[in-house]
Amino acid sequence: MKPSLSFDALTLHAVVDEIKAAFRGARIQRVSLLDEWSVALELYANGQRASLLISADPHAARVCLTRDRPERASEKVTPFLLLLRKYVRDGRLESLSQPPLERMLELRVSKRDDEGSSSEVGLIIEVMGRRSNAVLVTEHGVIMDALRRASAEKNPIRPIVPRRPYEPPPPQDRRLPFAMDTWDQLMKLAEQRPQGQLAELLASELAGFSRLGAREVA
Repeated sequence: MKPSLSFDALTLHAVVDEIKAAFRGARIQRVSLLDEWSVALELYANGQRASLLISADPHAARVCLTRDRPERASEKVTPFLLLLRKYVRDGRLESLSQPPLERMLELRVSKRDDEGSSSEVGLIIEVMGRRSNAVLVTEHGVIMDALRRASAEKNPIRPIVPRRPYEPPPPQDRRLPFAMDTWDQLMKLAEQRPQGQLAELLASELAGFSRLGAREVA
């Protein structure tokens, strides 16, 4: 089996902080489809340039900044790429938001047309292993297209197809690691199962923790 990259919500949280620090309000100068799973947005702000790599690869889903320009593996043009070029290229990165310790990130991008009218779209990135995706939505949350479409037959709970309202994945039912009472709650749970390993407890109870992250913390 192909090894999988561990990219949890804590890692995404750090990436969001990195983007906000250097590229909030950046101009998106280039949009590239790297392969069937990945796109790159070239950002420019304050004299700095970097590419935001967005990958929905089932084995290596991730979002990260890179100073190197990613190479395209194909010259293929898809409807999703055409929409990104129309609504995102030459736009401005207005904001980034991540639901508390969820593996989701939304980029809000504004752009003016030739007549000076401004419009805004959202690029929602779901970094969720084999279910990872990148979804372009209107200002009102209607799906325009996605890197990976999912019909109602394939995904009856959350179809990802154009012209449907975007529905986010259900949130994790876990404890927030920065909540004041989390430590006391974990101590009580540990006492109830003294044979359990610390890493397993952290991975099962704390939001944002992958199994690898929990092992490293333990």
